[in-house]
Amino acid sequence: MNMNMLLLRGLGVFGLLWGVFLLGRGRADEGLAGHSLYGEAFNEGPRQAAALLEPEEVGRVDFAVSTVSPKAQRFFNQGVAQLHSFWFYEAERSFRQALQGDPTCAMAYWGLAMANRNHPKRAREFLEKVEPLRFKLSEKEKRWVDAFRPFFAKDGPPSQDARRALSEALEAMAFDFPEDAEIKVWVVLQAWENSNHGVAIGSREGLDALLREVLAEQRWHPGAHHLRIHLWNGVDDRRALRSAVVCGQTGPLVAHLWHMPGHTFSRLKRYEDAAWQQEASARADHAWTISHHLLPDEIHNYAHNNDWLVGNLGFVGRVREALVLARNMMSLPQLAPQTPVIGSSRPLEGRSSYRLGGRRLVQLLGEYEQWGEVEALSATSYLAEREDFVEEAARLELRVEAAVGQGKGKEAREWLARLEALEPRVKAERFEAADREEAAAKKESKAEAEVSKRVHAVLKEKLSRVQGVEARVAAGRMMVLLAEGLVNEAAVELQSAKELSAARKALYQWRLGDQEAALKTAREAVEKGAGELLPQAREVELLWLAQRRGEALAAWSKLQKLAVSADADLPVLQRVAAVREAAEAEAGSAGPVQGPEPVRPEVGVRPNLDAIGPFRWAPPQAAGWSLSAGGEERHGLEEWKGRPVLLMFYLGSGCIHCIEQLNQFAPLTAEYAKAGIGMVAVSTDGPEKLHKTMEKAKSGGGFPFLVLADPALEAFKAYRAYDDFEQKPLHGLFLIDGGGRIRWQNVSYQPFTQPEWLLKEARRLLELPD
Repeated sequence: MNMNMLLLRGLGVFGLLWGVFLLGRGRADEGLAGHSLYGEAFNEGPRQAAALLEPEEVGRVDFAVSTVSPKAQRFFNQGVAQLHSFWFYEAERSFRQALQGDPTCAMAYWGLAMANRNHPKRAREFLEKVEPLRFKLSEKEKRWVDAFRPFFAKDGPPSQDARRALSEALEAMAFDFPEDAEIKVWVVLQAWENSNHGVAIGSREGLDALLREVLAEQRWHPGAHHLRIHLWNGVDDRRALRSAVVCGQTGPLVAHLWHMPGHTFSRLKRYEDAAWQQEASARADHAWTISHHLLPDEIHNYAHNNDWLVGNLGFVGRVREALVLARNMMSLPQLAPQTPVIGSSRPLEGRSSYRLGGRRLVQLLGEYEQWGEVEALSATSYLAEREDFVEEAARLELRVEAAVGQGKGKEAREWLARLEALEPRVKAERFEAADREEAAAKKESKAEAEVSKRVHAVLKEKLSRVQGVEARVAAGRMMVLLAEGLVNEAAVELQSAKELSAARKALYQWRLGDQEAALKTAREAVEKGAGELLPQAREVELLWLAQRRGEALAAWSKLQKLAVSADADLPVLQRVAAVREAAEAEAGSAGPVQGPEPVRPEVGVRPNLDAIGPFRWAPPQAAGWSLSAGGEERHGLEEWKGRPVLLMFYLGSGCIHCIEQLNQFAPLTAEYAKAGIGMVAVSTDGPEKLHKTMEKAKSGGGFPFLVLADPALEAFKAYRAYDDFEQKPLHGLFLIDGGGRIRWQNVSYQPFTQPEWLLKEARRLLELPD
């Protein structure tokens, strides 16, 4: 090869690297407003810079990659550690930061793909970015990329064959690179994920042996401990106990590493320990989301963890704390419909914190007979009407029971009437859904048999909702009839009240006079709910009422061990306390409701919970700003003290979609004003160009709200409506309350265009008690 050819090849490589470098930096004057210059895949996900954290804080991982930057390597390791703890949002941020340090670090694109394993299309787009840099990869790195390329070949979920092929490719890598701990961890991860999609695990012990090999060399590896918990969860949780004890300590800033031991402890009926782990997880998430101005539900596991935490707090009788957290979940800002969540395969919808918290709130208020709390919450949004018929039925059943419990018969009848009115509505919902499915199938020109099949599937799917409402109606009728002394009629309704828990059913069976059935149901509740306070307390209560003293005393000794941290004023414990006093007087002993603190098995080194983060999420404070509307006068956030304001960041008069957004919100200005909410738009344009925005109002007379200029992007950056990686502004929408707190936000590559939904959500949030 002559010198000229060598020179040309060298210039070609240099040109490629320089092009990649420029692409990595980004330029704010190119491309669609708000859209990433990297391509569609980079539009979603975090657009703000990552901080370099200490390995001891997020997990110690050593995954060497080809890079010229030691800092890029550290960010890459950080991203892999975050992948191991399923912290996908932050993993994506770390891999993007690695690219900032070294735009030619091809494996950072692989990392971005791994953070999007539940989004094959996006993952594939990230992997495609590797190709121009393939010459930079080592042979092992090429194997990593090539193993996953066919796995993400289709937009939908990978097939079982694709899953098996990926496992085989990873196992081959483990054989060829036997000293590589990361490959071993990934072999186990893929096998476990495959098992959730119909591909059976051949040998759990064999996979566990791989993890033990990793831990023998890297005792604090976050992924190895995390996966051991998943591997044995529901199979033999005792075998993951050692990992459960230390998992949170492997990365104390990471909420999910605190959460995972809760799986193990819950299965082992160690609900106090499970609750501790999940509370630590909640506090870690609260600390991170508040400090980084994220909505909690943007963390894909947040709602699941807190829902489970509330449940476990209920199991051990810590009802006051459980109710506080359930209300906090309901007070969180909701994500708008169809908002994607990094790490989740679909939008949250019915699994949001608001929905889950609402269900838990109603459940706990009823199970623990908190009628005074129901009364206190009756005028708040916490017990307001639910949109979902099944959730509304549960709420109305609670209102019936609370009214009966307080001796308000007329009020109970009124609530029952509203509950009964739901039955025809949920049935109509079922048939309307079937009609829509039939129309859709016919529009697709499906054969009659296929149309019938699809309609039948919808009817079957919706049947459980109808039955759920019917069961709630039956329970409400039973409660009212029993209160009115119509015992026989009430007993008939009880047979259909299938949504009642066994502990509640036993109590009503007793009140209906069927004592043997009540005792049998109570015993079954204890057996099914081993380790739970309420079933055990119910059995003590009923055994004593049945004058089966010896059995009641034996059951009492078990209850004492479960009631260590329970609220002593719970009605069921108050009733049991009276039984206890009589029993202990007869036995010649005395003692508190709670027994002595038991000697607990090993739980690891647990930090002070307050040091991890706050128990409840709270909205962060909004940054101040001082901006011009075109004249000498400047406007700032202090003008809105005591009044909520909707702050809209838009990308200038030249952004067509931004102008569409302003024109969508403008007609609702009066409706927002009725809710006490003002509007302010902030433009990237200078003051001299604001008139161009006003000229594009559909009303013809400008926009009915203040429009301000922020050409230096100071406010954009302060509110994180800014892409740190590409140094360009983003669309942002922020609801700020009268106390200057950000109650809701949306930052995106595209403008938010659901003003009616946001108005409803804003009203809900602003009506919440502080």
